[in-house]
Amino acid sequence: MDVFIAIAVLATLALVVTSRRLLQIRRHRVLAGMATGGWFHVLIGVAIGPYGAHVVEVEQIPLMTPMVLLGLGWIGFMLGLQANRSVLAALPRVVYSGAMLDAVVSMVVFCGIAWFGVRWWLGDSATDAGMLSAVVVLGVVAVGWSVETRSIHVANTPGSQRLALYIRATGSLAAILAVLLLGVWSVVRVREDGGATQIDWDRSGLTLGCSVLLPVLVGVLARFTLSLAGSSRPEQLVAFLGIVVFAAGIAAQLAVSPILAAMLTGVIVANLPGWQTGVFQRFIVQAEHVVAAVFALLAGVLMDPILGAGGFVLIGVLVFARILVKPVILRTALAGEARGEDGEALPRVSALCLGPIRQHALGPALVVSVWLFRQDLVMRQVLAIAVITGVVCEVLVLWRGAARRSAIAEAEKESDGDATVVEGGGA
Repeated sequence: MDVFIAIAVLATLALVVTSRRLLQIRRHRVLAGMATGGWFHVLIGVAIGPYGAHVVEVEQIPLMTPMVLLGLGWIGFMLGLQANRSVLAALPRVVYSGAMLDAVVSMVVFCGIAWFGVRWWLGDSATDAGMLSAVVVLGVVAVGWSVETRSIHVANTPGSQRLALYIRATGSLAAILAVLLLGVWSVVRVREDGGATQIDWDRSGLTLGCSVLLPVLVGVLARFTLSLAGSSRPEQLVAFLGIVVFAAGIAAQLAVSPILAAMLTGVIVANLPGWQTGVFQRFIVQAEHVVAAVFALLAGVLMDPILGAGGFVLIGVLVFARILVKPVILRTALAGEARGEDGEALPRVSALCLGPIRQHALGPALVVSVWLFRQDLVMRQVLAIAVITGVVCEVLVLWRGAARRSAIAEAEKESDGDATVVEGGGA
């Protein structure tokens, strides 16, 4: 009964926070950035969780595993649908190089920070496997950046529009790479041999093969069931829910990343020949905000913000690293970019260059997908680190963007004032 009440509360809150009236807050730049990242919903989840009103307890979350799998599957499937071959072929080369550069640099830099930070923070309170999982997860979460640019967009010039497009496309492609990286980590199997931990290559290879074969089979099944559903929305919903839960559920039974299985299924469905996914995509996008809100609320309930001084120091180092590294990655990737068709080059100085500092909204979902198999305190604290890092980066970028817009507005007022004085003097 308690679980039913908890699910009802989460579903009701998700519908309320995604209502049309509350979605109007997205018209404000700062609120749009916080809402798009899902940080408002996470904070509401904290407020109703064990560190707030105790409406939902952590012990009830494992009983909601089907809801968690549905959320992970939906997110992964939506991400995979973006990987249509026609869309991927149209992306500029700079987007691919930027995404690959970000994935490599982020994994090296942030896994290195996490390796020393987590060992210092946890000490002997966690197992080697738990600390290694925390390091890998924090590195993967650091890959990519937020694809929302409206809240920090300053100039409406062709060069700025093109820069915003590059940032969004690179962030989306890097998110796919982050899921792939976490998926590869999830298929690794280890064994104890003479007291030493070694990779079991046979089991890992078999698990990898099953992880690749599963999306293919589910994708073919999805093609058949969705074709039977036609344009009927109720039948589309039933077929889609079945596909998502089926892919994520089997992946969970194999102890591999559910979000990876769902994403690869989405990739296959999006690229099946002879079938247009446009109508289906428009249908599921309409419910995207509600599902994302439910998942963010679950993440807020699940996270453990009692981190101690070491945990918050690690958060500060991760935030500082994003401020230093992410803009450099963007500028390096775009260094050789030619002028656009309009002849205008990319702006050298723009508030948009702050965008990569912000964390991708996919981060909490990646941590929760690992928590399904490691339901321990460490992973809940890692989730808190990822969320707090994301919120701090979001606030810093939005604050800096607002300050830059104010400076530009003041400069425009002064220039208008000088022009008026000149005209008056001429008269």
